[in-house]
Amino acid sequence: MMKKHNSLDRVTKIVRSMGCTATTTKGIIRFIKKNGLKAVKEEYKPRIKFKSFPIMDTTLGDGALNICQERNPRLKNWNSAEAVVDEKLHNKMESINEGRYSSRCTYIKYSYTPQYHSELRVARSSKKVAFLWQSGKLIRTLFAPSGLMWGWDESGVYLQSKDKTEYHPSSDDLKRKDFARHIREMLSITRVNRKQIKVTEKQKVEQEKIYNRLKNKVRVTLNDARSVGNCLEGIVGYMSGLGYDRRFITSPWANVPGKLLDDTNLNVKRAIELAIERECLMSI
Repeated sequence: MMKKHNSLDRVTKIVRSMGCTATTTKGIIRFIKKNGLKAVKEEYKPRIKFKSFPIMDTTLGDGALNICQERNPRLKNWNSAEAVVDEKLHNKMESINEGRYSSRCTYIKYSYTPQYHSELRVARSSKKVAFLWQSGKLIRTLFAPSGLMWGWDESGVYLQSKDKTEYHPSSDDLKRKDFARHIREMLSITRVNRKQIKVTEKQKVEQEKIYNRLKNKVRVTLNDARSVGNCLEGIVGYMSGLGYDRRFITSPWANVPGKLLDDTNLNVKRAIELAIERECLMSI
């Protein structure tokens, strides 16, 4: 059976290659302190696996677009710059075949997308640390604030709290000095917005129940239909399809039960809602 990798064994091998003859842990630590920890750190590189995500950056994107346009002054049809995780593609461009201009034209239309290196590398194992790389350089090491952890989905990388609230940070968020405080504030705003959405959805369900109950009792008049913006000829045409005579439709006392009307038509539904509102006000 293969022996699992041990980080202590790696450190021991490194210090022995540097001339350490100690056989105990204390002796090895004494040697490291005497010769400097920096030398050992340079030799010891933890084997951490990362998952990389492109991070949009407006400044780098504008710069990449300007550089590509200067290099290729005769080209047109430029797209917005795109963040990539491959640093070799920094300030390069991708040619996209858009097909022929028309069925009769043999010329192929191309568009061009500038690319720039901007990525966030998240440690797969702990999900507590991430590294922001841009233009082939390490810009910042980002530790997840206490109680949070890094994660990812189809929309990209995010920070998640214990209550499963998520926030997808932008490049500007990642570069802020008050990164931890800002992320907590944005998570709080996200929680409030989610609560408001739930309340709004609940209110919509209740309103729909009330509407369905009152729709069967209310009677819609010609004035209701005209008040929501329907023209007379449109009303006559719609009601004629239901079998009503034009003379009856245009009479001032005409009214039709709401349950007979098709409220999948938005204009019809608005007329029914106005009739419900009118009758509710009359009953007060």
